[in-house]
Amino acid sequence: MNFIRWVVGACFIILCVIFAVSNRHLINFYFWPFPFAFPVQAGLAILLPAFITFLLGGLWASLSKTKLWARARQTEKQVVQLKSKLQDIQEQLRQTETRTYGESRDRQTMPTQNSLQSQQQQNQ
Repeated sequence: MNFIRWVVGACFIILCVIFAVSNRHLINFYFWPFPFAFPVQAGLAILLPAFITFLLGGLWASLSKTKLWARARQTEKQVVQLKSKLQDIQEQLRQTETRTYGESRDRQTMPTQNSLQSQQQQNQ
């Protein structure tokens, strides 16, 4: 995909250079309320404003995405916080399960007072 972008960009630049070289005749560029005239090549008179407009459009698009970038950074921070909380809760769950399993195992192996009395009655 990146290669295709470079090829298309290179073709566009070549076309712009050919256009600028083909239109080398001079035109007078007037700024209306002022009596000044600037001689400029026709190709540059067309391509330079187009290039400046393109750059301004890119700048505008980048500035409009800053809110999205800020929201994405904030969301990434929340994900990291939630992952750490999840790990803490999972660790607590493991400890609780281990403790509960150990207690239930101890209950099964250790005779209670009632079980001792019932065994003595059976032996008599």
